[in-house]
Amino acid sequence: FSELPFTGNFVLVNAIDGATVAGGVISWVQAGSAAADDVDENVLVLDRARLAGLCSDLGNSPADSTEFERRAQEVAILLRSAGVPVLIDTDQ
Repeated sequence: FSELPFTGNFVLVNAIDGATVAGGVISWVQAGSAAADDVDENVLVLDRARLAGLCSDLGNSPADSTEFERRAQEVAILLRSAGVPVLIDTDQ
């Protein structure tokens, strides 16, 4: 993990016995956060501009916002499965 610190991958390790407790991927970054401002150039940031074509049929309703975020998450899943580190920033 020290070789790829900006991929969003993490592992939780039990400090007592060294056993792996859990692992995961951080996929959502809050705009303006330190993480959003310090993204490695090798990480693809999915923002509203990049997702505009895919989501051009959506408006501004709460239901459309939920659908926009669902689509962003699905795109991120596809890209990660191809080995592309991805962060989602839909606050722009």
